[in-house]
Amino acid sequence: MQKCDHRGVSEAIGFILILMIVLLSISMVTLYGYPMLLKQQISTDFRNMEQNMVVLQNDMIGIAYRSVPYSETTMKVGSGVMKIIPSGDGGSSFTVSTDLGDSFEPFQPGLILYHSDDNTQEIAIENGAVIERQPLYTGSAMLSRPRSFYDPDTSTLLINMIMINAGERTTATGITTVQTEIIPASPTTISDVPVTDLVTMTFTKDDDRDYSTAWRYYLTEYLGMTETAADTYTKTGVNRLIIRQTHVNTGII
Repeated sequence: MQKCDHRGVSEAIGFILILMIVLLSISMVTLYGYPMLLKQQISTDFRNMEQNMVVLQNDMIGIAYRSVPYSETTMKVGSGVMKIIPSGDGGSSFTVSTDLGDSFEPFQPGLILYHSDDNTQEIAIENGAVIERQPLYTGSAMLSRPRSFYDPDTSTLLINMIMINAGERTTATGITTVQTEIIPASPTTISDVPVTDLVTMTFTKDDDRDYSTAWRYYLTEYLGMTETAADTYTKTGVNRLIIRQTHVNTGII
């Protein structure tokens, strides 16, 4: 029977080789595995916030259109930050005018905003619409539409405006509760004006975030407007314009 020759075998060399393999494995996990896990977690949190924003949109719709006095939704914000920017303190604005000379003050509805920790994705509720955007790229997309519409039978254009009141900008992380309620002292304002034929809407984007692509698609594809100039849209064949403006209180606790 042949005997094994252990001459020249060093325990130190074996230990060093094993240690190098362990350190190399840890380095590979740290370099490639952990960023992938973190990115996956951020993506999962963002998908959850998409659903949360649609729930909040339905809360606001209930407050604005269904006479629901109060709603409360608890959610996990996850690996990001949620902000409430009140009306008049930021966000896009909408200006509406008619061919009979009626012109309304610019509507700046405010927004509920969520952005991921790495600032690569954001989602917002603005004027009843849920909009997504990637800050590192141009463009935006509307995940869920607002409740404006045109009735061809009566040639009536209804534009709904939901104004977010929050007193001041507020932020939240982790588990948070969003409260929404109607403002008794500031009921819904309805402007009903005649129109000969033409209604014009001008969209002014926020300097910090550009949702013009999402609103362009909505105004042209769903309201049938025509973009006559940059972020300026017209609707012909209108005999009656109704603007329904509702103020809602929104807070984070």
